Amino acid sequence: MRYFVAIVLVLSALIGGCRKPPVGREVPRPRIVSFSPAITQMLFDMGLGGHVVGVTSQDALPAGVTRPVVGDAFSVNAEAILAVHPDVVLIQMTPEHFDAVRKLDPNIRIEHFTIETLDDLAAAMERIGRIAGNAPVGLSAAAEFRAKLEAVRARVRDLPRRRVLFVTDFKTFGSAGRGTFIDQMIDAAGGTNVAAKYSGWVTLTAESILLASPEVLICQVDAGGEAKALDYWRGLKDTPAARTGAIHVVTDRQWTIPTAAMADLAATLAQMIHPEIAQGTGK
Repeated sequence: MRYFVAIVLVLSALIGGCRKPPVGREVPRPRIVSFSPAITQMLFDMGLGGHVVGVTSQDALPAGVTRPVVGDAFSVNAEAILAVHPDVVLIQMTPEHFDAVRKLDPNIRIEHFTIETLDDLAAAMERIGRIAGNAPVGLSAAAEFRAKLEAVRARVRDLPRRRVLFVTDFKTFGSAGRGTFIDQMIDAAGGTNVAAKYSGWVTLTAESILLASPEVLICQVDAGGEAKALDYWRGLKDTPAARTGAIHVVTDRQWTIPTAAMADLAATLAQMIHPEIAQGTGK
């Protein structure tokens, strides 16, 4: 009988050892793998980065912070995820990509997020707080985010709405149609999104951009591509934006990653659309 009990205890220890966290940094529960650059940034911005035990190769972490890379935007490495012993994996990808993780360890929760709009973004902050076991932090972050956006809306409420186009690069003409956070940022900043005739993220043509006649154009490029982008857009002299010089080239990747930074970028966007604000002649 004692021999049998001893075997049971050994087996229990071995099985339990599979779920023990690795030696090193003390990690509070729940241990979180973030499979989304947006969610990763929100976790750290909200002071919840201590829960994070794994990220993707696309994630940008705070200076001096490192975390194990457990995959990328195109592939899920189930073994790498299991190796960091998460309690929960936060994703924006299709949940089916994580079937192998579920099969290997059914105890790991897979929490899927849809973050397409600014409302989705605020709701994600609240949900992340709840998942991390700190609901007040999520509620506070969402409230601050909404308040900043409302302040931008109030500042431009009585100013003329101008036709705005946001594009990624100057070769592929990716743009944000209605129902995207960029579309809502343009609206909050006092502009009219000329790509709103399309739904979601779209690819435009040079002809469609000329027909849209944007008065303000914002182009996001990789660092180092600013001069070429400016030359290209200034060359489209039939657009009001080119004629007035209302072309803004940005290199910050935050413009297309839905995080709390969207509220601050909305304020920047308002100044691009309404330079009278920056000059002190606006509201």
